[in-house]
Amino acid sequence: MAHEMYSFVKVNPVLCDCLLNKSEQNEISKLKWDDLVSRCLDQLQPFYQVTFAGHEPVVRKGNIDPIDITIAQRSSNKKVTMIKNLELYGLDPQSIASILQQRVQASATVTTLPGAKDRVQVQIQGNQINHLAKLLLEDYKIQRKYIQGLEKAPKIGRKK
Repeated sequence: MAHEMYSFVKVNPVLCDCLLNKSEQNEISKLKWDDLVSRCLDQLQPFYQVTFAGHEPVVRKGNIDPIDITIAQRSSNKKVTMIKNLELYGLDPQSIASILQQRVQASATVTTLPGAKDRVQVQIQGNQINHLAKLLLEDYKIQRKYIQGLEKAPKIGRKK
């Protein structure tokens, strides 16, 4: 019987404020450990940390947005590839634009994202997702789960 008293935690004022809602505050004086832990976990907010060699880790609230790759149709039926959120992964959009420009021999520009003063997007002529995938996955070792839009790559093979 003695061990049962250790399976509960007495709710002090701090725990009361953090873990109990208004209707429970006068009713509950102790919580089971697993209940206490799950209530604590429910109160946590998501955050992420990105670490670059030689720098202090960057910690931000919320979930990290993926590198976002989209294809847009321009007038005269030309396609352009647009890449957002490179900065979140410590990648310099200007150098990504330069590397892609050299690899695919197409014009690339870096423009400010509408409504975001400190964020930019890279825009390059044509559907360049295959080149981009190789650059991000192989050269920069970004995990696939952090890149959105790779499925829009042009299919390689002869047209029937």
